[in-house]
Amino acid sequence: MICSWQKMKLEDLGKIVGGGTPSTKIASYYGGDIPWITPKDLSNNESKYISRGERNITKEGLDNSSAKILPKGTVLFSSRAPIGYIAIASQELATNQGFKSIIPNKKTTSDFLYYLLINNIENIKSQGSGSTFSEVSGRVMKNINVTVPPLKIQNKISAILSNLDQKIATNNKIIANLEAQAQAIFKSWFIDFEPFQDGEFIDSELGRIPKGWTVARIKDLSKSVVTGKTPPTKNKKFYGGSLPFITIPDMHNNTYIVTTERYLSNEGELSQPNKTIPADTICVSCIATVGLVILTSENSQTNQQINSIIPNVDYLTYYLYLTMKNSYEYLNAIGSGGSTTKNINKKSFENLSVIYPPKCYLIDFHNIIYPHFKMIKSLEQENITLSKLRDTLLPKLMSGEIDVSQISKN
Repeated sequence: MICSWQKMKLEDLGKIVGGGTPSTKIASYYGGDIPWITPKDLSNNESKYISRGERNITKEGLDNSSAKILPKGTVLFSSRAPIGYIAIASQELATNQGFKSIIPNKKTTSDFLYYLLINNIENIKSQGSGSTFSEVSGRVMKNINVTVPPLKIQNKISAILSNLDQKIATNNKIIANLEAQAQAIFKSWFIDFEPFQDGEFIDSELGRIPKGWTVARIKDLSKSVVTGKTPPTKNKKFYGGSLPFITIPDMHNNTYIVTTERYLSNEGELSQPNKTIPADTICVSCIATVGLVILTSENSQTNQQINSIIPNVDYLTYYLYLTMKNSYEYLNAIGSGGSTTKNINKKSFENLSVIYPPKCYLIDFHNIIYPHFKMIKSLEQENITLSKLRDTLLPKLMSGEIDVSQISKN
């Protein structure tokens, strides 16, 4: 530890502020121009920054609740349900009561405080209390002990970590743009039929389609449809290997599965050998959360909530992926079991009808789209490498193990 670093409490670094929820029974409290953030908004936020959530509140709602306007640069920290979502406000906003946000003072910066909280997340979580769910009180938050370097060192540490996060953010923007381009081409060709308008159209069970096109079942276009399964979790020898084991939480906010929360060992894979799916398989969530779609980047297995399509020819991969991506509302509509426990079983899933264009158009589409997905896969894999590097550097920088004092500003 460098001798100039000081032991402090979080309250020494800024003002800690809670939030509030206007009464949901009063319609005039909502729909205004004040962004209002909940922990749920942060759960879906991939960026270091946040500017708005699902809902806005009005000035009347703000005035009639304990919600407060927080300035740009405030570091939002979810203090319950769950503890530990973190983001920096990129504009003035308010939060609900599930936050203990910190408005940094002159002893620190928003960026450094953001990384400091990430580095201390387990310590903060351990001090939560509550019978229904764990919560960190304002008093506890204020008294969290931290070790902080001089402001110049803070800025150097923040710059190293921010550069990595900025590269990840830039990659994510490129990925989103590439996915949007692919979606636009798919919609033009296979939903609006724009390149085929000069031809004749016929009726089908899926509506009007160009003459010469047909309707097929998912099973007709697949080598197989695989419903996943979970090896017994009590058997530890089944886990901790290198085979990705995909569950629904892994499917959010990515095009490809490039990392998962769990990995199977060789024993785990061999315990259910018929469940292994190859790279470029289309995984679709079909139980509870229905309609998430993702591509595998390598051999994988999934749990029982996911049905996976192994295309019978390569040129169907992205066509089927985008078909499933555009079937979200339909998949949710046909899921049985009610709004909270929807279920599309394997038989129903493999019998889903899809438009089947002639082979020549599918090959042309594949050749146009392939470079988009190749780049997406590469960028998502690069982001994993960058994230691992950032997470490795973070504790070493925050402890002073890596001395940045001699690094120039440039």
